[in-house]
Parts: sequence; structure tokens; C-alpha cells
Amino acid sequence: MSSNILGKYVNKTLSLFSNKYKTLNDFLVIYKEIINSKQITSKTIENRLRYLKYLEESFGERSISSIQPHEVQKLVSSLLKQHESTAKRVMIEAKSLFNEAMNYRWITFNPMATIRLPKVKVKRKRITLSQFKLILEDCKTNSPPWVWHLLM
Repeated sequence: MSSNILGKYVNKTLSLFSNKYKTLNDFLVIYKEIINSKQITSKTIENRLRYLKYLEESFGERSISSIQPHEVQKLVSSLLKQHESTAKRVMIEAKSLFNEAMNYRWITFNPMATIRLPKVKVKRKRITLSQFKLILEDCKTNSPPWVWHLLM
């Protein structure tokens, strides 16, 4: 029997006696109930559960107390290369998840406490007043009347 398989059996047995040996997946059941019980829109709940998928895929089978800050930072860094805003949201969700785990006494410290949020460059820009006036004039002549009223 390999040491990895033996370690899983040991952790599974120890998890019957102490929460710190339980897996992240075990706590995700509780955390998902917490998210679903909050007074937030269904779309926000859907998004938060989607961000949790990244953590679940990366650390789900590991004991929650064994997850180290550098491992979560590595996940965030890999996401940062593909989707900057997703990486930031995953990090925020991870911080919230580990805070709840601390509240439930599953862990003694939050591995996300020492990690800083990545800087995300905003790709959208505000329009200027002159641009808005051009749009308004265009709507007056080329759109139904309600569009101009909507902008006003």
C-alpha cells in the first residue's frame, strides 16, 4: 500500500475525531448552505458557487488544515494569466470560506490572511460629456423617442 493511500485512510479515520483532518469538500457542504441562506440574488449565489469550483477541483480531497497559503496563491496566479477578475473573485471567496472554517473551528488560521489581492486592470472606461452629447443627439434623430427620454 502506498503512503499516499495510507495517508488518506489515516486522515479519514482521524476526521471522525477532529475537524482539522476533514477535507475541504466536507466543509464545502456547510459553506454552500451558508451561501444559499444569505439574502442575495440567485445569480450572485450561482457565481459564488462557480468560484468555489476552482477551490474544490484543486484542494477538495485534501484536509482543510493542510492547505497552505502558497498553494492557494499558486492557484490564483494560474487563474490570473487567463481571467484576471475570476482570479480575484476566487481569492475573495477562498478568504471568506476559510474565515467561516475558522468560525466553525475547523482550522486555527486563515491561509488567505497573508495573501494580497491581485491588482486587476479595468478594461472599461467612462464616456466623456462630449461623447454623451453626441450619443444623445444621435438618439434624437435615429432612434425612437423613448431612447432619448431614457438617456435624459
